[in-house]
Amino acid sequence: MCWPAAVGSLGKHSVLIPAKVPSQNKTPTRTRALSAVTLSFLLLCIVLAVGAVTRIVVHRLDADHAQGHAIIQTKLDLDSISSATISMALFSPSLNARLRATNLDARSLYQILSSSNSGVRFLDSKREWERAGELLDAWGRPLRVAVTLPIENTNRSGWSGAVRFRIWSVGPDGKDEGGNGDDICNSFDIMPEASVSPHH
Repeated sequence: MCWPAAVGSLGKHSVLIPAKVPSQNKTPTRTRALSAVTLSFLLLCIVLAVGAVTRIVVHRLDADHAQGHAIIQTKLDLDSISSATISMALFSPSLNARLRATNLDARSLYQILSSSNSGVRFLDSKREWERAGELLDAWGRPLRVAVTLPIENTNRSGWSGAVRFRIWSVGPDGKDEGGNGDDICNSFDIMPEASVSPHH
């Protein structure tokens, strides 16, 4: 290495005095460039990770919203079906007798309620039901129907021989729990005297 020097005198002798060399930057240009690339890559990874998490959260919120809407819609449909069944029982004793069949299911109950009885249709049409020919919940699964006949009525009137209706959806998880668990269920009694006793 060459050192700039200054000449000094010491008596008869001349000596070389090394000049002070300015300190050099110890970070090479190439190292700085690599650091910039690494930082950019890390920032890109962070941006991608945040975007992925955001998409997951949004998807989850959309799924929860859709699930909640399906539950509400199924409850409304069950109320509509229950009201139609009750109205039909009150309308005519012969129709009441048809509803007392213990082998009712989503298809046969839909056929009874959607048919025109003396010009009266008890259940409003719905495209999904019309297409399937049976009662479906908001997830497209057939509703369950259970008819228990007779049951003992505990009202003060002393009426007996009431029919217990249970109509339910198997709920979001698709598992039939007999109207329990996350199943969505309506139940009510229809008396022979055409009085109705709801159960919640």
